[in-house]
Amino acid sequence: MSVEEQNPWQRLTEDEIQKLVESLDSLQEGELGVTMLVACGQRAVGPLRRFLLEGKPASVAEPRRRAVRTLAELGAQDALLEYLRMPVNIPDPVLRFSEETVISLAAKLLAQAPTEEICRTLLELAKERMLPGVAESLGACRLTQGIPYLIRALGDDCCRTAAEDALSTMTAEARDWLIVAALHPEPSQDEETPSSLCRRRRSLRLLLEGRIGQREWMSLRSLLKEGDAEIAATTARLGMEVAGEQEKSALIAVLLSCVDKSDWFLRSEISEALLAHYDLAEPLIRQAIAQRELKAGRGFDPGLALLYAALRRAER
Repeated sequence: MSVEEQNPWQRLTEDEIQKLVESLDSLQEGELGVTMLVACGQRAVGPLRRFLLEGKPASVAEPRRRAVRTLAELGAQDALLEYLRMPVNIPDPVLRFSEETVISLAAKLLAQAPTEEICRTLLELAKERMLPGVAESLGACRLTQGIPYLIRALGDDCCRTAAEDALSTMTAEARDWLIVAALHPEPSQDEETPSSLCRRRRSLRLLLEGRIGQREWMSLRSLLKEGDAEIAATTARLGMEVAGEQEKSALIAVLLSCVDKSDWFLRSEISEALLAHYDLAEPLIRQAIAQRELKAGRGFDPGLALLYAALRRAER
């Protein structure tokens, strides 16, 4: 039995395959079109390539995302690489955002079977514009050359989670880069931008996932004096793993000083850090409770509530 007899989709005419490609635009038939085009095999690659490369971006990205998924199923890496290398100049923000989701998907799917050419293209794309799918691909391929671009993306609301996940796969290789990022507010300490502050916070949190040595700690300890509670508290938590007994007491004092400037999430992290070193922390916790109780008329004190909760948990 011939291949065409085994697979009747191979007998479709060029016009019929083109109509299947056009069906990708349909809300009802688009997914069925993907299945049928995959069954058509390599004959569908040319029409799909034209649909993707010559078609215009639209506010609804799903038809073009379907084309990307189908090309990936058919192993058409060359077509997807050609698409990723196309210049993107879309003034309309809605159309640009829509098309970037298509680019992200293409990058993500290409990373499933990386080649030297694919890795080079992903790095070029990351240098030009970071997208969630690009960040995810850099992590999946463990492209350490992309670490600077991933760290830059930690300050981007759109790409932050994907960049964090990617950096988590190579924390050892990224350690020095993360330390530099944590230490350098941009453009300056007095005029730091929100994205720079977020990047520094996330860099320190990623350092918590690995281990730092004395050399790294000596570089980071100046951050204990930061006015931002999250940076100071996270730095103290990093130091608790490498500092000596005398310095740990000072770090516990830093954690306690950050309680009033913290949100609920950071306070819970501070509580866990205090409990992890409770033998050293207990006298300082009791001292902080006594000082807070002397201040009458303050109403509800969330910091005092946290300290009492830490004592109760430790006693249990």
